[in-house]
Amino acid sequence: MTYSASSSMLLLGATAILSTLLVNAASISPRRVPLWRRENDPNWKARGVSTGGWLLLESWIKPSLFEQFTNMPGFPGDEWSFCQQLGKVDAANQLRKHWDSFYTADDFHQMASYGLNLARISIGYWAFEVRDDEPFVQGAEEYLDRAIGWARDAGLSVWVDLHAVAGGQNGFDNCGRRGSLLWGTGDTLARTYVVINKIIEKYTAPGFSDVVIAIEFVNEPVANRIGIEIVKDYYENASSTLRSKSSTTSGVIHDGFMGVRSWDDFHPRSDKLILDVHIYQVFGDQVYLTPEQHVAAACAFAPTLKEASQFHNIVVGEFSNAMTDCTRWLNNFLLGARYDGTLSGFSSAGSCARNSDPASYDAVQMRRFFEAQIQAYEKTDGWIFWTWKTEASPEWDFSEGVRLGWIPQPLNDLKYKPCGDI
Repeated sequence: MTYSASSSMLLLGATAILSTLLVNAASISPRRVPLWRRENDPNWKARGVSTGGWLLLESWIKPSLFEQFTNMPGFPGDEWSFCQQLGKVDAANQLRKHWDSFYTADDFHQMASYGLNLARISIGYWAFEVRDDEPFVQGAEEYLDRAIGWARDAGLSVWVDLHAVAGGQNGFDNCGRRGSLLWGTGDTLARTYVVINKIIEKYTAPGFSDVVIAIEFVNEPVANRIGIEIVKDYYENASSTLRSKSSTTSGVIHDGFMGVRSWDDFHPRSDKLILDVHIYQVFGDQVYLTPEQHVAAACAFAPTLKEASQFHNIVVGEFSNAMTDCTRWLNNFLLGARYDGTLSGFSSAGSCARNSDPASYDAVQMRRFFEAQIQAYEKTDGWIFWTWKTEASPEWDFSEGVRLGWIPQPLNDLKYKPCGDI
């Protein structure tokens, strides 16, 4: 998950729509509880983390892999350019070392020990299908399978997330090729159906279906650029395929930055679909908010999310503890930040010099912000923090947040309850 300066308006637009949602809940028949509640525990909520930067590279999460390209102005800093620049042999060697070391079984056991119950594992289409003229290296599928086994051993469930599709669904580096937004043209949809069908066929079968409770059909498609009907048709077809294979695995659709009300008529109140909403406060003018204003903004989502949940089962599938965009390369490889004015078009609100130093943060402010978000997002069917670990970005790092006391242990030990009794 990263966003360019131009994409920030998309996120702000989606946030604005979500923030102003007004629903007369009394006039709406209750939606059915999601499959995972009916099949497991009626009180079960997703409380998870993502494995960002592992099976799909993002330079800001694992910058050590991209240091070798810092003397190349204009280098995109995505997985396509990583593999293209190194060549398949060298890229494969570096990726194997990264896949072997960045996550291990110990990570999944530690997730469970922190009270988490779900891992959202992101992967690109090229793990399952790649053309000869594409530089991508295959092999990540093997590690996804390992991770599902590790999750089983740790007592975690898994949400398989198709994070990147052929052609690129958003133009962000997290779609595999920065600047590419061609999904829905040429043969890109046909290729995506091949991949999602493989994922559904494999991970709803015995040997995986006891752990994989959800499959996300595509992460963060920019629906108003691709075409909302193209996205809806894809969701419809992927949902039908999933239902033909499994009566227990939930399908996940992202809101496409259109806002949750845009999906009211798409299988409303279904127990078989989860609507994935991503909420960040750093990809636009929100970086200029004070810590308490960030807390208030988080609390303000609570009634909106509760009301919107009358239409769909909703999970806040990405959020973080970041209040600035200071993390190195967060806004794309070699680009600066809004907060310190080093990203073109933005004025400085302060310094990013000590962003990677945990001692530079106010622990009480960080704890209050996390608690506010959890209070708000628990009004849905759960939440998933982005991400479990990073190399040098504590506010995006769940494991580091626990160590620093920013994230409560146990998770329901809310010391401040900044949203009050909502």
